[in-house]
Amino acid sequence: MDRAAGGEVRLPLRLAGELGLRVADARPHRGGCERHEVVVVADDPGVRLAHGHVVVFGLGMGWSAAASALRPEVESVTVVEFGPAVIALHEALGIFAQLPPEARAKIRIVRGDAHAWMPDGPVDLLMPDIWLPLVSDGRVAEVRRMQAKVRAGAVYFWGQEMEIARHAALAGRDLDDDGIRATIADVDLLLIGPDMPGYAEKVRLAAQRPMRGRWLAGASRAPK
Repeated sequence: MDRAAGGEVRLPLRLAGELGLRVADARPHRGGCERHEVVVVADDPGVRLAHGHVVVFGLGMGWSAAASALRPEVESVTVVEFGPAVIALHEALGIFAQLPPEARAKIRIVRGDAHAWMPDGPVDLLMPDIWLPLVSDGRVAEVRRMQAKVRAGAVYFWGQEMEIARHAALAGRDLDDDGIRATIADVDLLLIGPDMPGYAEKVRLAAQRPMRGRWLAGASRAPK
């Protein structure tokens, strides 16, 4: 498993299946054996911009942690998971054990509560991913409380684009670059992603099918 060009990650087909990833391409594995490797495009801004010490709240399938650890810009990845059964499942599946040694060595899993955990050193990127639904009220406030304890240099959270769209709608803003930047300023979190090319379009797409009308109470209209 290694890092391909741009936002791509190259990994064995079996591991891609265990992580539940959509395969972008498949080709014979180097060495000509029967295993295959696949290319997965990491379009998650958090993964694409991960660097230094990354903290992930919520282990899930382990995609964010694994993909972040593969980046040479990332020095270490701390995963905070509340559920012992989730940690045990990962250990049984050996998902991270399939990473190259240098990437595997970066990952540390600790059992803890995302709402209470505090780091013992500087954190460059915080990626909270503890929610089951794509959209939930109060998520921005939750992330603010987490960030108040972690004090990371940057934040990217699950459902971020949808929350930006929801808060823009509440403020009566359009989903253009100016509207998104103004909304992020109101959210008052050090969010990464907005400086990426095409980010406004990513937010607009998030505001369509996945949103399904779940706007914040008080929003007069869906943003354009």
